[in-house]
Order: sequence, then structure tokens, then C-alpha cells
Amino acid sequence: GRSSYDLYETCNEFVRNGWLSPNANIVWTGGEPTAFKRFDETLSLLMQGNIRHRIFTNGYRYSETVARGAEEWRVQLICSLDAGTAETYEKMKGRNYFERVKETCSKYAESAGDFRLKYLCVKDNARKTDADCFMNLVQQWGIKNIFLDADLTEPEANQNVIDTLGYMYARAGQN
Repeated sequence: GRSSYDLYETCNEFVRNGWLSPNANIVWTGGEPTAFKRFDETLSLLMQGNIRHRIFTNGYRYSETVARGAEEWRVQLICSLDAGTAETYEKMKGRNYFERVKETCSKYAESAGDFRLKYLCVKDNARKTDADCFMNLVQQWGIKNIFLDADLTEPEANQNVIDTLGYMYARAGQN
């Protein structure tokens, strides 16, 4: 959100000049891409033709434009909850936004479409309690696709991370 250029104007120039393939795939990352100035306007501009978007969000902000894009299958939305409890979320993220992020994820799940709830498993959240709470939310919200991930920056595989992901995978297969 702190870029020195106007994201909308830059993308509009790409569209106007034909520099963007009508079959492009655009990946939005960085924690909370919806925080960019004019993000919704930019996304609306870019949801033309066959352009597809993959948006990785931390769920801090809700966007009607993103939800509509997911409903229309133009946006694959991956929302990182990464915890099952408020205590674990705050320990991992350093902020107490668990309930806010849960609310955002719940609203995105309601809109259906191409939505995935993500759990980045690291040593701080590799616990059965968090895994169960997360999987209970998946069931409660009727989420069909989850995104289970591990932190690959660790020099050695953490057995708790491996076991927790295996447990979550097995539990997902039961639903």
C-alpha cells in the first residue's frame, strides 16, 4: 500500500495500450492487497475478458469486489487464518485481530465461489487444539477447499508441523 505509483493508473495504462493479455493470470500477495489505494477500482478494471486473479489475503479487510470476483469464479481467494484460537493468532501475528479475520473469512465463505481458507502451519500453531478449532470453522462455514501449508524457511522439518498437517489432511478427508 506504500507504492510510489498509482496502481489504478498503471493498470489502466496496461489495459488501454493492450499490454495485458486478455487471458492473464494476476497474483495479488503481500499480506493485505486490498489495502492498496483504489484496489477495488483496480480489480474491477482488471476483471475483464478471461483475466483470472489469485488473491492471497490475511483477511484483515473485507472487499465486496473480491467477494463478487470469487462468486463469478474470476478470483481464486485464499484467506489466511493460520490459527484456531485467538491466543495462538495473537502469538503468531503480534496483534489481536482473530475475531475480525474470522468475520471476514466467514463473509467470504458465505459468498461461495472460489474461496479457500488457509492454514500456514508453523511450530507456534502446530497443535491439535488449533487444528481442531480451525477444522470446526471449515465445517461450520461449509468451506469445500482448504489450503494447508508449511513454513519452508525452517532449516529442519518440525515433527509437530508434519503431524498437525497430516491430522488436518485426514480430518478434511472425513468431510
